[in-house]
Amino acid sequence: MRAILFATIYLSALSFIDFTNDTRIVIIGAGAAGIAAASRLYKNGFTNIKILEASNRIGGRIHSVQLGEHFIDLGAEWCHGENLVYEMVKNLQMLTDDASSSLVYHSRLKRMDVLKDLAWESKEELALVEECLDLLQRHVETVFAVFSWLKLAHKSDLKPTEGNNYLGWNGLGYKTILEILMGDAPVQDSIFLNKRVGRIYLTPRKARVKCTDGSSHIADHVIWTPSLGVLKRHYSTLFRPKLSKRKIRSIQSLGYDAIAKIFLHFPHKWWNADFGGAEFVWNKEDLQNSAHEFPEGPKLGNLSWTTRILSIFPNQKNPNVLSAWYSGELVPEIEKLTDDTIIDGLMHILPQFLADEYPNITRPDRILRKSWYADPHFYGTYSFESVESQKLGESQAAVLSEPIVTKTGKSILLFAGEATSQFYFSTVHGAIETGFREADRIINLYK
Repeated sequence: MRAILFATIYLSALSFIDFTNDTRIVIIGAGAAGIAAASRLYKNGFTNIKILEASNRIGGRIHSVQLGEHFIDLGAEWCHGENLVYEMVKNLQMLTDDASSSLVYHSRLKRMDVLKDLAWESKEELALVEECLDLLQRHVETVFAVFSWLKLAHKSDLKPTEGNNYLGWNGLGYKTILEILMGDAPVQDSIFLNKRVGRIYLTPRKARVKCTDGSSHIADHVIWTPSLGVLKRHYSTLFRPKLSKRKIRSIQSLGYDAIAKIFLHFPHKWWNADFGGAEFVWNKEDLQNSAHEFPEGPKLGNLSWTTRILSIFPNQKNPNVLSAWYSGELVPEIEKLTDDTIIDGLMHILPQFLADEYPNITRPDRILRKSWYADPHFYGTYSFESVESQKLGESQAAVLSEPIVTKTGKSILLFAGEATSQFYFSTVHGAIETGFREADRIINLYK
């Protein structure tokens, strides 16, 4: 009896090994979700894996670049609390507290230390409150990467995490989590760069992924991980047969815009060690005259693009570097500006707000940035729950995450990426969890 049981177990194991070796899996995108899915599959015995990456690098919206002796992140920058990413690295002593202690500066009143003590009784104080609402709007639009806060759903499924929401990578860059994910698995060897997918053909038995370079890749399962921005632009041409109306509705209704983050390197550090950053409040008259005062570049009516800056922050590991954050519907136009125009705009407003405390502001000698909205591999930064998606009742992220299943019950086209995470959309840990989720979906089919 024991011999029969042992033989049964042994044959089942051999059968699983055969399945995992023969099962062809194509993953679209070598960002956090795609690499997470591949690493999980490899660790569970699947070896016939291809990762097709449209760009010339891995990482997706994780984009760490070296500046001096350390790395800065042009994309995702912080580990937000004690989440899956935190658990993966907490014992490696990599994460550091990056929470800032920024101050608010007014275009006429300069530093505002007593904002919370305003009585809001005089006309001047009420006007100041109104001016501060513009700062609040820019803050919301930056946090959620939305062009207008009027597009945001009034409530959200996004779950908060315990702990510090601004844990930095101590100069190592967010790329570190990709290196940890790949670990000992041969993920890197499975990645094919410059492979932009033009169309995915689905049949009851297999899928065929056709790239724009003419190459074709046959798969038993395809995991789609690119951004919601790519789906919004190309869902009608990417898939044959076409996606269901329900799936299309989720793609159309979920929000996906962008912010602009620009790193500024200065020849000399003109701020002191106590400077934790600055956020900017505009006097109403200054705001309305801004396009006249600085006519270069895009504008909204009388508002110059320079007024859409939320803040500047120091960089812990690069002492001569500040990062400037811009939000709102002018972001696509800000991305098109030359480096010199961006620097001119900053040199126009920084003295206006900070010269009383920092009279020796110098001109940056270098800037680093990534145009996420203009990049056809992304078309933006990260997703948000919109008014339109909330009107539909059920979670549209959950709808987007549902696989395409054949008549035989086989999940042939699976969807991962931060926009498919119901509770952790817009985050790297959300993206990684979805990669694990879809890998597990395939693994469970063969158990």
